[in-house]
Amino acid sequence: MDERRSSGYRGSYVWPIFLVGLGVVFLLKNLGVLEFDTWEMIWRLWPLILVGMGLDSLLHNQGIAAPTIFIGLGLIILLDNYGYISVNIWSLLLRYWPLMIVAIGIDVLVGRRKLWISMLISLILLVFILGLVFSGAGRTGQRVEIETIQEPAGVITQADIDLRYAVGEISISGTSDSTNLIDAQLPESNFIEPNYNFSEENNSANITLWSWFGGFVFPSQDQQLKSDVILLDSVNYDIEMSLGVGVLISDLADLTITDAAINEGVGKLEIVLPETGDYVLGINQAIGTMNIIVPEGLNVRFDVSRVVSGLNYPEGYTLEDSTLLSPNFNPENDSIELQINQVFGNIIIESIP
Repeated sequence: MDERRSSGYRGSYVWPIFLVGLGVVFLLKNLGVLEFDTWEMIWRLWPLILVGMGLDSLLHNQGIAAPTIFIGLGLIILLDNYGYISVNIWSLLLRYWPLMIVAIGIDVLVGRRKLWISMLISLILLVFILGLVFSGAGRTGQRVEIETIQEPAGVITQADIDLRYAVGEISISGTSDSTNLIDAQLPESNFIEPNYNFSEENNSANITLWSWFGGFVFPSQDQQLKSDVILLDSVNYDIEMSLGVGVLISDLADLTITDAAINEGVGKLEIVLPETGDYVLGINQAIGTMNIIVPEGLNVRFDVSRVVSGLNYPEGYTLEDSTLLSPNFNPENDSIELQINQVFGNIIIESIP
């Protein structure tokens, strides 16, 4: 007889239930019973996997710390996905990670006692964690200072921009209401150490901004780890942006782009395309949501490579294999080519007047 069966072992319920549910959803979608966007629903509900994993571990009496963390994180992300709360998940993790140590300590003290005791302690911890999130506690954390960077444009007509950040939120946009090539507001603390290099030769400039880990931080609730970068719209730009974890917003509407690449590990990408252009934009994201806003009438081609991702696009667009074309796409005219790669998440393309 199998040793696990004789000892009363029960396997995990999470993955079997997940696979059954996923199969039923896709079957009903193929039969025309479900009319909503299947991939969008999956992206919204995926945190239930974390909740299920936590409950499964709790019911198998495999401790308190890990199950509570999984359940709490899953519930917070789920509530955020449906708009019941509005939080920056990554800033939240940076702020409340010490609770993981507290949960592990309680786990060691309590040990593997009766199931109802473990569930009661886990419930108390969950109520405490969710209470912190909803009440906005922790406003007395470490202060995040803002560093301002400005460089006059002078006679510069071409600039290479390289932004590399480990964590946080990056926003880049263009303006005509300045004489500076770049106006940047960068957060600075023991955790975030912004680095800046500028070089100029003839009519060209090279700008590099990067920030890695410099220690631990306890940012206050009203502090955002956000970097704002504003560029002069009359200059031609070659832009490369990389973000490990967080939110990356690229408003290219007022910028003249010659080449661009945007890379993110985990988080949210939002990209606004200009009304005209003739260049290739590479977009790579491992896990997250990708929102691309396209002006109506723009000649644009999307080459999309995805593993487990949804793809939503407006009416009038044409999808053939992995290539998506805007209405009346003409390869003979100037066009923007987007080379998109995503492993897991949701790709949303919107058209605006």
